[in-house]
Amino acid sequence: MSMGIRRGVILEADYLTGSEPSALINLANRKSSSFAIEDQTVTLANGQQIPNMVKHSIEAEISKVGVNILPKIHYLVTESGYVAAEIIGDRKKFSPVQYDGVFRYFGSNMLGFNFEYNINDREVFTKLTASRIFDKTEHKSLVDYAQVDDIEAFSVAPQNALAERPEELSLFHGFGFDYLKINDSLFFEKVNKKNFSLKITGKSTKNMYEMDKVERYTYELNVTLVNVSKEKLKEAYEFTSLAPKVELSIKGVTGYLEKHIFDQGVLALARDSKIAEEENTLALKFTGSIPVNMLELIVAGNNLVANHHL
Repeated sequence: MSMGIRRGVILEADYLTGSEPSALINLANRKSSSFAIEDQTVTLANGQQIPNMVKHSIEAEISKVGVNILPKIHYLVTESGYVAAEIIGDRKKFSPVQYDGVFRYFGSNMLGFNFEYNINDREVFTKLTASRIFDKTEHKSLVDYAQVDDIEAFSVAPQNALAERPEELSLFHGFGFDYLKINDSLFFEKVNKKNFSLKITGKSTKNMYEMDKVERYTYELNVTLVNVSKEKLKEAYEFTSLAPKVELSIKGVTGYLEKHIFDQGVLALARDSKIAEEENTLALKFTGSIPVNMLELIVAGNNLVANHHL
């Protein structure tokens, strides 16, 4: 089964109905999304596939909106590792209100959780997944409840807006590259940057219900430079550490800043230089990972500083 999502939220696993959520992520401004229910089958010798258990899964890719959602993701990961969620299907009728299902994953029906956070030349976006395998009794209970047009009235609005079908375009702020420092020094001028990207991914373990629980954060930072001189090439191959301290700054309009500081030893550096008729390029690739409890986030208004400790 699959259906359109009118509204979706992911929040802490111990959320109590009617209370104030501590870390509610609103799946608004979605680039893509899906909600799926699929049988998990057992294959017999004659080739028949017999339904046994049932997997419920939520996937969404959302654009950067307002305050960074990384602190909320980190809270969900470090609080219990699992999440609660509510998915409201598309409206079937305007009046009286009818939805194509209201699926509530609260309490013992919590879901596994994972994410991928991306920053590149053109955008900041996050991929979120929440899923779990249920037995047939649990599945029936979830589907039976989904027939009732009863949606959760959260006591706070995520990112200042939680309508029945929220889009938060008024809170959208463009972000762009500010600078990259290696060992506390600017390594290149912005005009010599061809492209860059930072990807932060949850590395998870799964239990018997295939519920993800993130244990580590993995990183991949890529920067490609053009107009590379012989002096800059020499400098790139003479870093005293192959895992230097790295500082990446992303800025937006006034009052919006995101900075990632990686301690020396967190990210290993690999270089790839090319000299061709069209252009001279130097690609820097930084990779590494840390336990989730070694990430320190400092939020001040709309500014975020993420310290990634060894």
